[in-house]
Amino acid sequence: MIPPAVRMLLQRFDRSAGAVGTPLAGDGPVCSGAVDAGGTAVLETGRHAPSMWQARALTGAKISDFLLRHGFRPMTPAGVALIDAAIADPVSGIEDPARLCSAMFGRQWVECSLDAGAGQPQADRLLAELAAAGRPKVDLEELHQALEYGRWRVSFRCLGQRHAFGAEYRGSRLDVDAVLSAFNALLAHVAHPCRGYRIDLSAPATRAWIVVARGDRFEAAARALGIPLVAPLRASRTVAPSRPA
Repeated sequence: MIPPAVRMLLQRFDRSAGAVGTPLAGDGPVCSGAVDAGGTAVLETGRHAPSMWQARALTGAKISDFLLRHGFRPMTPAGVALIDAAIADPVSGIEDPARLCSAMFGRQWVECSLDAGAGQPQADRLLAELAAAGRPKVDLEELHQALEYGRWRVSFRCLGQRHAFGAEYRGSRLDVDAVLSAFNALLAHVAHPCRGYRIDLSAPATRAWIVVARGDRFEAAARALGIPLVAPLRASRTVAPSRPA
């Protein structure tokens, strides 16, 4: 039984975006906010994505082909099988949506812990993982994190230029939004085609899920697959690059 909110959005997707098996040419960008006037319905759609896929007679192979046209690598056979299992039993997909996203997006999927426990938050490590997830990957050098004046400062070098950004000090809690904002500012600075998108599929409060993908393709793909995106909370705090090092 597909929830009414999901059914309504399915009808809207089919009218505006066409079937997932066809390109989404001309489709406008999806609103990246998961909490807005229709935020509850969008979030419910994300949680019930396997039900949507089942209703549209999709398969793991069809979704893999669709994502391939939107800039992703082909899904592995194990990933295709996992998606097929979720479509056959949508409840399983609701219980563990992170496994489905990992199967679909592969190395472009980044999952991180928001709390370091007894240690310090690893903003530098998250930045490195996001850089490695890009297509092509972004090479960072001299990556360093330090606590300065009550804030975390992450510095690094990219393409011969030095950069740095600040993140709030929250004890062991990671300021993931500052890292993602700085990462996207860096990608824009170096004219990289990808951007990082935080996924909202009722992630646990201790985890964050991010996909690094081409913005001109991924937003349409996320809409068609019923995957809601979290709107960025603030502008980038990336420090302007210095002279070439």
